[in-house]
Amino acid sequence: MPERAAKEEVLRQRTLSALRILDTVPEAEFDALVRSARRIFGCRTAYISLIDTARQWFKAREGFAPDEVPRECSICATAVAENREIVVNNLQEHPVYGSKPEISSMPELQFFATIPLMGPELDGERVAIGTLCVIDDRPHRAACEELD
Repeated sequence: MPERAAKEEVLRQRTLSALRILDTVPEAEFDALVRSARRIFGCRTAYISLIDTARQWFKAREGFAPDEVPRECSICATAVAENREIVVNNLQEHPVYGSKPEISSMPELQFFATIPLMGPELDGERVAIGTLCVIDDRPHRAACEELD
């Protein structure tokens, strides 16, 4: 792991620890954001995830059952590490993500969009700590208005 990425990972974990948000109960504000994102995109699934050391943990979710998934199979972890949105019109046809066993084994995963969520400033710096994500069972081309 390059030095900058390692420094950001340490800061991300320190930020999550300081927030004391991992493994907490659902909260209405987070649930409302997920419902709004799901409606804006017209998708069947939306969630807010936080990227812990070895897992992606879901603070809020609609249309999605697990509480967490392994970090190594997470596209959201990539969005956080690279601090960029990832929008895929059709996961099954994507040259990188479509070949992942976690995705190819679930043909219902088609449209996917995730944006990093920044944590509060800590030691004069801010890093992405999680994502807001929407997923659907049909391909979709996201409009600029939806992404805004």
